[in-house]
Amino acid sequence: MPDEKSEYDAMMAKKNEKYMIGVTVMIILLVLTVGEFMLGEVGANTGSWIMVLLLIALLKAFMVAREYMHIRRVFVSDEEE
Repeated sequence: MPDEKSEYDAMMAKKNEKYMIGVTVMIILLVLTVGEFMLGEVGANTGSWIMVLLLIALLKAFMVAREYMHIRRVFVSDEEE
């Protein structure tokens, strides 16, 4: 019985860790989106911020693909998880 309890605790700790990573990524995406909007408003007339906005968009796409689409599971074996 104690082994089942420790396995359950380990599973819940891992689940909570994954949840916190997801929430953290969501907050980072929110901050990047607000920053992207602000840069778009400031640089709308000049067009000098296009590369910065493109880099922010690529970073956000990478983060979404990595954390929410579980792309890394394709490249990791079952033993490594």
